[in-house]
Order: sequence, then C-alpha cells, then structure tokens
Amino acid sequence: MRNYLSILIVLLMFGCINRPQPSVITANTKLTKQTDLIVGAIYERDTIQGDFNGDGKIEYAYSESNPAEYYSLDEVDDGKLNNITFSNPTIPAIETKFQIERLTNEGDLNGDGIDEIGFNKRAISRICGYTVYSLSRTNQWKELLRVGYDALNPPSDVCRPDPNRPGYVIVQTVEWEDGESTPIEKTVKIK
Repeated sequence: MRNYLSILIVLLMFGCINRPQPSVITANTKLTKQTDLIVGAIYERDTIQGDFNGDGKIEYAYSESNPAEYYSLDEVDDGKLNNITFSNPTIPAIETKFQIERLTNEGDLNGDGIDEIGFNKRAISRICGYTVYSLSRTNQWKELLRVGYDALNPPSDVCRPDPNRPGYVIVQTVEWEDGESTPIEKTVKIK
C-alpha cells in the first residue's frame, strides 16, 4: 500500500510540474493575459509585440473589438469604434469602425526602422480585407497597404518584403472568375 501511495504522489508531482503556464504580460502595472481572441463580455483581444515607434524598445499592441453580435456591412450596429491600443501611451490608438481580426506584426516593410501593423477587417462575405499601417515620424498612423483575399482560402503570409525591390512587398491575394478564387502572388509598391 505504501508503495502505491508513493508512486501516486510522484506521478501527481510530475503532472503538476509539467503543466503549461499562461503567458502573462506586465504593462503599466496591470496584468493582461496574452491570448488570441479572449471572448468576454467586453471585447475580443489579440496581443502582439514589436517596436511600433522606432525607439528600439518592445511595445505591446492590443486589439479591442466591440462585442456586438449584429453587423451590417462589417459595421457594428451601436457605432462604437474598435481600436488597437499600445502599452506605450505615447503611441496613438488606431481606430476603425470595422471588427479587428488577425492582428499581426509585419516587421519593418518600408525600411524606416518601425514595425508595421496589419489586421483583417472582419469579413461578412468571402472577401477579407487586410490593411497594413505604419506610424510616421510625426506620430500619425499611415495606411501602407490594403489587400483582399478569399476567407475560405486564407494565405499563410499576406505580405512580405520583396528582397529584390526595396519599397515593394509581395502580397498573396486572389483573382476571381465566375465566383471562384485563384490564389496569386504579386509585387506592389507600398504607399
């Protein structure tokens, strides 16, 4: 009996030790559990990290989307804006009337030393809109790129720098013919 009890205790200890712990970010002395799409009574949230203002320090970006259940042409019916806020309070929020999904750090696409932010506008049809923003040196958000793709066949990487052409990116998008989409890649100049 004693043998079985000691084996049981050892197994319980190993089982508890190897459990994955949730990732917690400390920002401005409040704890924020880092997960994708925490669906709660207040909002859905994505969290990413990057150098979004070019100061060489890591900041966190949080998307906060209105939880309203009714959408008309991607607009939330109560008019509340959805936004992306930052752990660094000097970085202005990005506000949009559209639901935010797939918040992504795209890296430094335009070579200015600042990581760009991309996100989907929630699709109500098969066509998803993916937008990429960059923070200017005057602390204003500028849209660099807008790409559409098929929600039923999403690309693994919507955009990436073109290694052969500075100032250009390779985007994965689609061509439509008779209601069917064909994935394509093309090179486009960023704004």
